[in-house]
Amino acid sequence: MAAIVNYPFSIPYRHVPGAGVVPAVEVELYNGPQSARTVGVFDSGAMHTVFGVQLAETLGINDVTAGQRVAARSMGGPVEYFLFDMEIALRIDDETLRFPGQIGFFPVRSARNILGRILIFTRFELGFREHAQHVHIRP
Repeated sequence: MAAIVNYPFSIPYRHVPGAGVVPAVEVELYNGPQSARTVGVFDSGAMHTVFGVQLAETLGINDVTAGQRVAARSMGGPVEYFLFDMEIALRIDDETLRFPGQIGFFPVRSARNILGRILIFTRFELGFREHAQHVHIRP
């Protein structure tokens, strides 16, 4: 007998410049009283949740290298980013799912915002329905 998994949220894939139509969601980052909204791509190949330096600047972080340095390898080769303790919220329909975690920032501009395994995939159950281009989310 197959198990049935119910997901309270189902969102269509989104067009993300430079990436095409992908499983992504609107997110909001909070650094104290400052916040910024953007779109993040669910990426099961990424350990951390990482954004470009331009978002860090919007949040009042003038020097991303002040964070905890992480050296990683990507399909494009070695990369580094810097982690900060802050809050993030997934904004799905009328719901805001907000929680604390470590958010990384690349020291350079980046077109792609990554929602990785440590912060997102450990907190939510995600189901991908590729042929329908929907991602299903359960807290």
